[in-house]
Amino acid sequence: MTIAYAVGSINGILRPLTVDDTLQDGEGQAPASPLLQAETTLNRSIFSATGIYSNILGAVLSGANLKGDYLLNIKCDALCGVYGEHGKLRVIDDVALAISSQIWQSGNIIRITADGTPDLTFIKVGQNIVITGSTNSSNNGSHRILAVNTGSYYMDVENSSRSGSTDDESSSPATAGVVVWQGCTQTSGVVETVKGEALLSYTVSATHTYKLQATLSGARGRIDINRCHFTLSRHKAA
Repeated sequence: MTIAYAVGSINGILRPLTVDDTLQDGEGQAPASPLLQAETTLNRSIFSATGIYSNILGAVLSGANLKGDYLLNIKCDALCGVYGEHGKLRVIDDVALAISSQIWQSGNIIRITADGTPDLTFIKVGQNIVITGSTNSSNNGSHRILAVNTGSYYMDVENSSRSGSTDDESSSPATAGVVVWQGCTQTSGVVETVKGEALLSYTVSATHTYKLQATLSGARGRIDINRCHFTLSRHKAA
């Protein structure tokens, strides 16, 4: 197993706190310290209309050849919403899954078929898939996953921007990532400690890169982050 730390291009002071690239794959192994941590101690404010701001810590957690069970832990002190307009935090597994087609099924249900034969076992019903780079903008965005077929390599998702076959893409240039955690509940301008964890299970060795994103809504969207810290560690089997 190799765990890598990468610094992004967004302003901020970040530091890897613990890096351990000597662990062996296997069930039930739990290191005394996380495989990797990243944190920022700088205040950071984002003001904008509706939009998605990726990699806002200026760093990513990236693990190569991840296989088995891992625990992603997040803790942020954040002002998530002002003026009654919501700002949210989320962690996306930016796997850059290549999309082959996006075909309407019925209602608001779209079938997203992956290119090739990738492992989809780590994707769960109820998560959101984030699609970018589609030919038709109505296909882009964050969509709740309703079904996953790991043998036929497709996901059925709910896309409220579509209700017919007009924007189908039989040969799509899009790619996708998966939201593994999201938080922030206040809309009244109250600073809250946003924390949570996500259990990640991988049956096939692959590289997974986790980015912290802010999503803003409304013409006066805003999110303030005072400090944010997240870790990736081997999950101890029960």
